[in-house]
Amino acid sequence: MIYSIRRLANTEVAAGAQAGRRVFVALVSAVSQPSEPQPVFLDFKGIEAATGSFLRECVFAFRDHCRHAMENAYPVVANATAVVVEELAFYAKSQADAVWHCELSEHGRVGSPNLIGRDNLEAGQQQALKWVDELPEATAPAMTQQSGQAVGATAWNNRLSALAAKGLIMEQRRGKTKIFRPVLGAS
Repeated sequence: MIYSIRRLANTEVAAGAQAGRRVFVALVSAVSQPSEPQPVFLDFKGIEAATGSFLRECVFAFRDHCRHAMENAYPVVANATAVVVEELAFYAKSQADAVWHCELSEHGRVGSPNLIGRDNLEAGQQQALKWVDELPEATAPAMTQQSGQAVGATAWNNRLSALAAKGLIMEQRRGKTKIFRPVLGAS
């Protein structure tokens, strides 16, 4: 799923909260619930700059909407200019948050995955994110075993759930077990 922010915003400079809310509404109307967990790419190709208020009302609001209403959709910012990435990082830091960014080819091939705001995450969440990339099936019990620390499965589950709530890892249930996997990989 790829959605052009340039087309939805109808501008090269995405500025202001009102414009961000308009694009948010357009995204909510356009995106349908995927049957399996998958990334939803918010393609910023053609957007030269975006303000923090636009990004707050569009990208972060849409991410939060997906986490509550479309549990299989995981928004990822794609093809953002350095100026847009800088604004994303500034906003993420102010909120102790993070968001995925990548380059996306015209054929949908993902390159250069980058977690904007990684340093805003707690150390335990950063470690959990790393292990989600490394383990074939990341679960709280597997993290407990992997860590060799006196950190129990409940603590690992809380860390994993917090990352999933931010849309940074995908969560899927298999019976009573929650399995986590990367949204993009190579975090």
